[in-house]
Amino acid sequence: MLYFQQQNYPEAAKHLAKAADLGMNEARLYNFLGISCDRTGHLSNAVKSYIQAIQLDDKLAEAHLNLGFTYERLSRKTLAAEQYRQACKLNQDFCDLVKSKIKMKERAN
Repeated sequence: MLYFQQQNYPEAAKHLAKAADLGMNEARLYNFLGISCDRTGHLSNAVKSYIQAIQLDDKLAEAHLNLGFTYERLSRKTLAAEQYRQACKLNQDFCDLVKSKIKMKERAN
């Protein structure tokens, strides 16, 4: 987690994956692993990690939101929208975040 906090995502991904391999089976671990994979450009691994996090705790709003962001980066808009809706349903604050992200994209286009 120290590597993650320092935003050293390649090292964080290595250590988080090792923790998962050793049997640490927690939703938040997989969510952090997903973020680390996403930040290092390993988007398919990020998706797998977020899905694992959601399977362990389907009420972890952060995992739904992060999965939505990664799906969006992969141009999978429908899947991204589904995850955004789920994140918003679980945590109202995420509704505002998603709305502001959409507004920023519209301004950029």
